[in-house]
Amino acid sequence: MIVSDQTLKKLLLEGAIVIEPLEDHQIQPASIVLRLGNHFLKVDENRMEAISFDRELEYIEFKREEIIIPPHSFLLAVTREYIRLPSGRRICQIVFALMDGPAASPYKGKYQNQREAVGSRIFLDQD
Repeated sequence: MIVSDQTLKKLLLEGAIVIEPLEDHQIQPASIVLRLGNHFLKVDENRMEAISFDRELEYIEFKREEIIIPPHSFLLAVTREYIRLPSGRRICQIVFALMDGPAASPYKGKYQNQREAVGSRIFLDQD
């Protein structure tokens, strides 16, 4: 079940989930927007021939307030937010489901109703 914004707010208020820092505008109809942090790991491509899953990868670690991620690149990053969830919760999968109730604030975002690829509209974000 995907929970609505109303249920998310209740879970946050009860402390069942913790996301800090969190601003009201990050709570969407059925999700919470997370922001990119400033700590990154990039695969050190100059020290290896190919990425292999049978040995540990070597990384270059760095911090930046802003970053451009080039096409076809691999980068590990943190979020600005600290997240505490109950044990066993998965956080990385795509889910298609009905919400448990109507959203108090339905999605009215900057990418709604697009029919073709559009450029980034991140400049319209509040932060």
